[in-house]
Amino acid sequence: MTRRVFRYVPFTIEQDQTAEPEYEARCVSGDDAECGARSGTHGRPEGVEEWQRKHTQDTGHRRYRRNFGDYAVMRPAEERPPERGALVYDPGTRRVGEYQATVGPYALLRPVGGGREWEADPGRIRPATQAERLSAGVKAANSRAVRRP
Repeated sequence: MTRRVFRYVPFTIEQDQTAEPEYEARCVSGDDAECGARSGTHGRPEGVEEWQRKHTQDTGHRRYRRNFGDYAVMRPAEERPPERGALVYDPGTRRVGEYQATVGPYALLRPVGGGREWEADPGRIRPATQAERLSAGVKAANSRAVRRP
């Protein structure tokens, strides 16, 4: 007998930003049966709406079934970027920073307490441990104390 271990992995469902959504409509007007005329697939809703206007003008039909389709990506929770302002550790620079955003292939991090942002590999950054957060906070506080007149 083979034993299997299943574990729950939290996922998020996100719209795939690399794929275009699809819009279409079908005329469902008619006395005895549906008209069945179709708009075809469009990349924007305006194309479908224009088809509906023209079809109504030509036939007098006024009832449509509209469909919207997009592509979704399932991402494990650990693949999601951190929330803006979250403290993360960058092993490339061995520093803790506040996550700002992901721009292209880089994560932008800002030093705790302010300063110049730096770029990090988003695949390597991880949430900062409690000790790392505390150390970064103390470093920022010391830096502020030194700058005071």
